[in-house]
Amino acid sequence: MKKIILSVFVIILTVNAALADTLKFAQITDVHTSEQGVRYQGRNLDNSISNFQNAVDKINADKTIEYVFFTGDAVDVSDEKLYQKFFEVANKLNKPYYITFGNHDVNWGINKHEALNIIKNNSYAHQNSANYAVSLNDKFTAVMLDGTYDKKFHSKGYFSKKTLNWLDKILKENENKYVLIFQHFPVAEPASDKKYKYPHKISNKHCLIRHLKKYDNVLIVSSGHYHVKGEFKKYGIQHYSTPAMFLTPSYYRITTIDYDKKKINDIKSELKLND
Repeated sequence: MKKIILSVFVIILTVNAALADTLKFAQITDVHTSEQGVRYQGRNLDNSISNFQNAVDKINADKTIEYVFFTGDAVDVSDEKLYQKFFEVANKLNKPYYITFGNHDVNWGINKHEALNIIKNNSYAHQNSANYAVSLNDKFTAVMLDGTYDKKFHSKGYFSKKTLNWLDKILKENENKYVLIFQHFPVAEPASDKKYKYPHKISNKHCLIRHLKKYDNVLIVSSGHYHVKGEFKKYGIQHYSTPAMFLTPSYYRITTIDYDKKKINDIKSELKLND
């Protein structure tokens, strides 16, 4: 009798394993691509490119990673030459990648329209808008959400009415899917603004939260900006903040979602030391 019960248990586990699936992706943030010798506000950006290249090599070596998401500040100053340096490394990735803007990426040199054109000309991950959605499979949609000001440089995030209306539309269209949001500015801040010379919070955070809480399909919000680790469950959503790539030691994040037809079974997200 025990053998029969054990056999049935093994069969159930085997069937469940066959029905289960995984989505695995990497997040890189705050590369701050720069020229050599750039130092300010306690930052040494000399290792930004070498750290980035090392992370790309490690991610390429992991065949189980399906996608890579960049959550802003690809460059330290919005300059076309620095964008070119960034894409020289990013385009070595052997899996699809997607990009959202950080505050350093626009309006500190070139404007947002010019930055979009550079992305379009240098990457298959091009888009005609700073906000866009990508269907990863029949269960998951990734949303790249732009929280930068349109015409000025600012360390604070700001989600325009146009952006929020677009997000509302996308969340409604994907009510039967899980939505993963990638943005530069965290909704749940991993550190106090008192640590920084300039405010880093989202100016109209309450507006963004109101839109997120309208739907129950937002599973994860991944961000950067604060350059430190953060993991929170808030507003019914899992929030992940990842440290800056330019720092030494540097980290990137790997997230694995186990799911089946009916539900999410498990989410594992961990920082990988980029040594």
